[in-house]
Amino acid sequence: MQVELTGRFHHYNEFKDDLIDPDELQEGDILIQSKLDAKGRMAVKGGNANYGYSGYFGGFLYADGNARRFLKWVDLWPIGENTFEAQQDKRSAIEAMQQAIKRLAGCKMIKVSGGWQLERDVNEILERKVNE
Repeated sequence: MQVELTGRFHHYNEFKDDLIDPDELQEGDILIQSKLDAKGRMAVKGGNANYGYSGYFGGFLYADGNARRFLKWVDLWPIGENTFEAQQDKRSAIEAMQQAIKRLAGCKMIKVSGGWQLERDVNEILERKVNE
């Protein structure tokens, strides 16, 4: 089974909480979800808001009417474009991610054991798209 990526993304929490109109979603959209990293979790646990609650964005594939595990997601971000040092940096991370997600439009995801992954090597896909 395979799905073609649309190059679009939505926030996973809006999907999970039914805040997105189901008609807006298309097979092959990506759902992103922010998570705290170890430093961010320690800052929250210690009540140290000055540390900024650092974190990263994880991602899912929208396929078969639900959020599906996107394997090798971290490979899309070789220089950590999906990370943020503080909550106010989330917008910058999303903007950087948006460019890569747009470049993936038209690429195929295939269903494999444990989730979904890109049909071809991530670096090859992103390099090809940049050179087009």
